[in-house]
Amino acid sequence: MSILSLFLTKYQRVQEISSCWIKTHGIKGMTLVLKKTAIILITVILWLSGSYSVVIANPETTADSNIIPGTRMSKETARIQGRKPTISAPSTHQPDAVDINRVSAVEGKFTPVDTLKLIYDYYDEDGDVDKSTVNWFYTLEGVDYPIPDAVNTLADHSTSGSSMVTLPPQAEGASAIKARIQVASAYGYPNIGKLITINEMSQSNTHITAEKLTMATGGIFLATDNPHAGSGAQDYTLPGAPNLIIGETYLFRAWNDDNKNRVWDTNETDITRNLKKIQWILNGNNVMAVRSKSPSILDKRAVSGAITDQYTIPINSRSKSGALAGDQGFNLMVEFN
Repeated sequence: MSILSLFLTKYQRVQEISSCWIKTHGIKGMTLVLKKTAIILITVILWLSGSYSVVIANPETTADSNIIPGTRMSKETARIQGRKPTISAPSTHQPDAVDINRVSAVEGKFTPVDTLKLIYDYYDEDGDVDKSTVNWFYTLEGVDYPIPDAVNTLADHSTSGSSMVTLPPQAEGASAIKARIQVASAYGYPNIGKLITINEMSQSNTHITAEKLTMATGGIFLATDNPHAGSGAQDYTLPGAPNLIIGETYLFRAWNDDNKNRVWDTNETDITRNLKKIQWILNGNNVMAVRSKSPSILDKRAVSGAITDQYTIPINSRSKSGALAGDQGFNLMVEFN
């Protein structure tokens, strides 16, 4: 039954009641009838325009609903979704690609302690942050084995993401190195992008940049400063650096200085373990230490036995400089390749 039909039915019923009342009680009782009729009409109108509309709009709506009387509610849409995250190679901006840098102790051959670094630019049109994962494998006799302990750095709006591994001893003789990167964002819907597999890394592949160690930069750091890429630790080889102190242990670190600023920045590869030679050297004169005595002059004197990545400056009696004041007054440096 329509709303109009229902209204007319109610109104006709009111008229019938009024006619019967006049016949029975006369015209004097009509005033009371009219008052009652008015109340009935108002009630019917409010019922039809208000509560009844709500029931029609949503039969399950209860009295405390937030729906405004007289309005209707549409059905809900499907979920709102964003766009999938993507990556590209920083060097070429090619989509679904990465850059691979390789530092090899023996050119053209995979050996333990070789390092490989995968670099990518991350992009998400909706602003979701990077949560991509990278897994590395080495291939030996046709079987892929996982490479553990990858150092992964997520991308942000200003820097590339990366993943770096050092080949383990088990990878000796590997025919290829593979990497798989699952592009993903930390949140968003959907948050999973493409799974990209890099299978081209072979011993003779030209896509891998075999970086020469002669292009590396080396620095000397205080061991307790825990130097690493992006740590901001003081490099004592830089101009204006403080003096070194007897009894302290210092570390030598070499890295690929991608931007050639001589600072060990975030994401720059540590290649210290790839070095074939480390030799600590004393250089210069010790006039500041001996005062009026005859100073000693050392022209890049190798410190006997100091061939690891760390050196503790000894007291005078244990110094191998042959000078009166031991290592005091000289400059420290490292020869490496």
